[in-house]
Amino acid sequence: MNYTKVIGVVGVLAFAGATVGQDVNTDELRARLEQGKPLWDVNWKVSENGVLLMSPDPIGGAPDDWMPVFGNLVPDGIANFGLIGWLNVFASGTRDLASLTDGEFHFTAWGLDASPEALRKLAVTPVVDKDPEQARRLGLNRILAVRLLQQRGIEQARPELAAVADDPDADPFLRRAAEDAVNALEGQVETEVSTVPSSSVAALPADADVLFFFDQARIPTPFFLPPLGRELGMRILVQDLEAAGGFVSPATLAGGQWMADIVPLAPFEFARRYGNARIDWSMGAFRVGQRPADTGLWVEARGMFEVDRIAASLQRAGIAWDKGEPFRFDESFLNLDVELEDESLRAVSRGFEPSDDPERERDLRASGLGDSAIWLHFPSGSQALAEIPLPVALESATLQVGFEDGIGMTLRTGHESEQAAQGMAQVLGGFRAVAEQALDAKEQDPEVVKVLGLLRAAKLEVDGDSCVVRVDIRGVTTDDLRAFLRLFELR
Repeated sequence: MNYTKVIGVVGVLAFAGATVGQDVNTDELRARLEQGKPLWDVNWKVSENGVLLMSPDPIGGAPDDWMPVFGNLVPDGIANFGLIGWLNVFASGTRDLASLTDGEFHFTAWGLDASPEALRKLAVTPVVDKDPEQARRLGLNRILAVRLLQQRGIEQARPELAAVADDPDADPFLRRAAEDAVNALEGQVETEVSTVPSSSVAALPADADVLFFFDQARIPTPFFLPPLGRELGMRILVQDLEAAGGFVSPATLAGGQWMADIVPLAPFEFARRYGNARIDWSMGAFRVGQRPADTGLWVEARGMFEVDRIAASLQRAGIAWDKGEPFRFDESFLNLDVELEDESLRAVSRGFEPSDDPERERDLRASGLGDSAIWLHFPSGSQALAEIPLPVALESATLQVGFEDGIGMTLRTGHESEQAAQGMAQVLGGFRAVAEQALDAKEQDPEVVKVLGLLRAAKLEVDGDSCVVRVDIRGVTTDDLRAFLRLFELR
């Protein structure tokens, strides 16, 4: 679900009763956006028991009422993630869950000093608070301080970061963040290719509609995604409000601003409540069911998981789990059997059986699994592939994305080459037409011009019995990607 679209629809509907009499012109809102301001001036404070509050309360409260920002964290935080939110999760790079937070915005909302001097001090200051929850918050804030020092490129922080990275008593997530920061500041970011066990690959279900592999260490850290998600949330709300008449009430604005704000702040709160985690690689499968009970999910991951904290949160939620033993997670249609250890996670829908094909691993490796940072495979007969609106029905398809010296994307179709080539040529032709139109409309934005110009150079090749589309993007910066994603989402 696109959380930015949800803002417009839910915001307008939920607060429609308050839209008469106190309207604000959307021209004023666009002016605020261009000035880098939020649509609505939200006040923030922290309660005595450490809860982040905002005012005004958009859920029917008085203008001076305060509302907990993370009341219903799971539905509000996950259901509204949208394209940018989920990109932030799956393209996490070497970041842990807490580090997916928009650090700049987090320090502002919580009223914390984010000056370089304060961040350097916070990074090396051990947590001694006797209140376990306050100590928890301070510990996660240290991680965000380290990430902000890396993101801002504060060279003077190298001694503090090196001290944390070398501290054997430091929290392992904090230590890993400091190691990343030291390497980044020294220009020594090295990419390690993950080794996926043969047994894991061979077990991937044969009746899956989509198979995937993400090698997080090979994905550049996209620090720009969390603030971009918030910005797009506000921009699309304005678009929706303009389509609805161009005027909006303060209640609608406050509600929309809250929904835009919660997603870039939510990862910190997830990590605080339920436990921190870092994914080194993840692999799995998804089956599209005709009924919810037939839907299947299979996920295996390696990394680092705060098992004790996760176990405690599960017990609070009424899920019985003895550490070291599998547990059942029955939520909606998932019905998962979960195995969680300090460095591994495996979650499988009941009835989604592993493959017993002795050639399974060989076939999947031959299709490119493990050769690139991102691998998506739609096998022959995939229901998910059949539902993608393409000008030609494809028998199978594999998408690979790599980030060595730029961004390289390869789409390979397992179909008769002539027919597939004709269909993919239509796709590329339509894409180039959209790119040309966007270039005409956005020619004043150099980043958009640059990225679209590179994407227009996509090549179509016929390779044996497969049709191959290659896109090779060199010299793209995070500013370029930010501009392109903004354009893509707003269209």
